[in-house]
Amino acid sequence: MEKYLIAIGAVQHSQGGVVIAVNAPSAQDAIWILKRMIDRRRHQPFNELISMSLVESYDGAGLNYVVMPADRSSLLCGECEGTFESPVSHRLAKSLEYVIPIGLVYEAARQA
Repeated sequence: MEKYLIAIGAVQHSQGGVVIAVNAPSAQDAIWILKRMIDRRRHQPFNELISMSLVESYDGAGLNYVVMPADRSSLLCGECEGTFESPVSHRLAKSLEYVIPIGLVYEAARQA
């Protein structure tokens, strides 16, 4: 298992977001594991990592995800409006620019 950081933001809002660490066998699995964590949160009275507003966004318009290694050195994969991406598109990186390193947003733009 490796430690991944997942930047998360609501599909409807381009500002803000949160980064949550997840241990997973692969970057793509990290997204699936985080979705399960968010889904389970609705049945817990308190969770210091996942807020109810994140659960509500997950249930509503949805969330965008970008997976990075623990050192935040690259964008490994992501999910934009429900569609898996590898490599991460500039559109997805830009939607989470407030919670991922700006240099990685520019790198995604160069790769587009």
